[in-house]
Amino acid sequence: MSDDETVLVCRHSTGIYHTDPDCPRIKGFVNKDWTVEMAEAWGKTHCSHCQGPPKGVPNQSDIYRRISDPDCGPEDVGLSAVGEREVAHD
Repeated sequence: MSDDETVLVCRHSTGIYHTDPDCPRIKGFVNKDWTVEMAEAWGKTHCSHCQGPPKGVPNQSDIYRRISDPDCGPEDVGLSAVGEREVAHD
């Protein structure tokens, strides 16, 4: 992304700018006349939702779909397996 690339800034932004016009975090009036350089000079940072979910991390709806399957285990949704607890014996 170059410094002169046009980005989207919401009027009531909480310190972020957007590069994806379909970002679900864009609300209300959007100013399209900002550049990356201008946004960052005003202390704004790139919206993490515009980048999409991190690679290898399932999105929330995918997790819900998976856990509704009775054969789903913790490993299937990227969690550690639950081991048996060791019990101290007297």
